[in-house]
Amino acid sequence: MKVLDDPNVLKLFEVYETENSLYLIMDYLAGGPFSARVKRTGKLPEKQALKYLLSILLGIQHLTEKGVMHRDLKPDNIMIRTEKGDDLVIVDFGLASFVDVKEYIFSRCGTPGYVAPEIANLKDPKGKYTAICDLFSAGVILHLMFDFLNDSGLWENLLFQENHIMKF
Repeated sequence: MKVLDDPNVLKLFEVYETENSLYLIMDYLAGGPFSARVKRTGKLPEKQALKYLLSILLGIQHLTEKGVMHRDLKPDNIMIRTEKGDDLVIVDFGLASFVDVKEYIFSRCGTPGYVAPEIANLKDPKGKYTAICDLFSAGVILHLMFDFLNDSGLWENLLFQENHIMKF
């Protein structure tokens, strides 16, 4: 994660390890989860949704340039940098992987409803896919934002129900 250095991606400054603890020194993000902001503020203006999408896509672009796949992009893994600001930051790299690894530690991973079909439908645990899987997740998030604009309820149905599974 120390190779990542972009305002739209969580910055890891330092790692300290003791005999029984691991300390990660990272950006402080005071704005909270993106999902909570959208739920709290209600109707999302179209220009705001597009600004959010641009932040997400710029973050994905940086990850791709560094050869990293996030593999679990969803509104809960996107934070807002400041309380009153609108700058989004991609966080939670627990399932992330470099694109060029020989074998993924977790080949089928991600959150149902946001995971790309090439990951969800992977049959061979040694199978490969590309960083495009993160663009699929960004597309789902965009769809949710625009759906939220139209008040159809999909945002709440997909985002705030733990057991929702999208079929591919």
